Parts: sequence; structure tokens; C-alpha cells
Amino acid sequence: MSSYGLTDTGKLRKINQDSFVIVDNEKLFLGVVCDGIGGNNAGEIAADLAVKVMASYFNGDYKAENQIEKMYNAIDVTNLAVFQKGHEDQKYSGMGTTLVAAYIDKECTLIANVGDSRGYILTEDNKLLQITEDHTLFNDLIKKHNLTESVAKQVVGKNVISKAIGVFEKVEADVFEIKQEYKAILLCSDGLHGFVEDEEIKEVLLSGSTIENKIKKLIKKANEAGGLDNITALIYQR
Repeated sequence: MSSYGLTDTGKLRKINQDSFVIVDNEKLFLGVVCDGIGGNNAGEIAADLAVKVMASYFNGDYKAENQIEKMYNAIDVTNLAVFQKGHEDQKYSGMGTTLVAAYIDKECTLIANVGDSRGYILTEDNKLLQITEDHTLFNDLIKKHNLTESVAKQVVGKNVISKAIGVFEKVEADVFEIKQEYKAILLCSDGLHGFVEDEEIKEVLLSGSTIENKIKKLIKKANEAGGLDNITALIYQR
């Protein structure tokens, strides 16, 4: 088992507002990717704070009924920390971040998200499955109002998120328990999945390269596709 993550500013942005963290020890694996939102450096601060709080929570001795509850609790604590930070200084007002996390121990595998950063698994039969659902107005219009993708895109575009960590005092996360066998987990910001097709992502994950080279290849592909956003990718490979 191995893991690796990398973040890149991309070709257009001056500041990288993405952040990630990996906690990998004998007890558990935790990977978190965050994509900050907010003016000036606020998004960068929100994302950096979120990954640090998540890592600290899972490194601590916090009790919960089960791992799913622990994940919900960790996201609640993280959301509140970013929310409170955003109210300490006017220049941080309204800041927030997306969040996607993978938690693995001997008992279970969980993937959780808030916003449009995604979690995928590469299955044993070499299928790339998107586990998370994007929390965007675009996706909400399709799911809740039965609009077609083309109409929904005309109404709101594709990149307006409907949920974020830290914008409000409380947030509702999605937590998925992975029951099927898998070869790898990919967590990424929309700087990757918004510019690189799933089939290309799968080809890279299936290649014989090292995990580090796979990550670098994915980021290179996103930059070759325009590099219009910050790009972050994190892989856990069995």
C-alpha cells in the first residue's frame, strides 16, 4: 500500500488555493483534498486550515460510535473552525473551501465530500467509479428539477458550488462507505476532473508507473488542457 499527493498552481492562477494532507500510519489512512474559495488569500487560508483540522482530529483520541460518525464529527469540527476563522477578520469574511476525504482502516473505507472536489475508486475489474456527487447548482438543477445538462449549464454554468466548508455555521456532508474491492482511490479538485476526462484518468491509474509519476502525469494532463485552475490530486494505492 502506498499514497502520494501533489498540488499545482496551474497556468492561469497566481495563487494556489488548493491544499491537501495525508495521514498514513499503522492504524489508519486519511487523505484530504480542499479547494479554497474566497477573495485575496482567504480561500488559501480556508483550505489550509481545513486539512490541518481534519488531520488533527483523526490523529487525536476522539470517541465515536463508529467510523462513519467519526467522519461526520470531523467534518463538523472542521467546518466550525473555518467558519469561526472567517469571522475573526473582515478580510476573511465569506471564505470557505470544498473538501473530499478518504478514510481507511482494517474495518472500513469511507469517502466523504462537501462541494465539488471528487473521490473516485479504481475497482478490481478496472472500472473508474466516481463515488462522490458534486454539490453544485448545476448538479442540483439536473437532480431536483430534471433539467438537461445543456439547459442547466445555460442557467448557472457548471462551477457554482452549493455547499462549502466554513461558509455557514453548519454544513451537511455526504459520507459513503465503500463495500466493493478496489485497487486505488483518487481524490482531486476540479482543476483535474474539470479538464481531464475520466477515461484518461483511468488510463493513468492503470499504467505501470510509480504512484508519484501517476500523480505528475495527471497534473501534466490538466495543464496541457489549459491549466485554468489550481490542480490537486492524491492517490491511495493497494
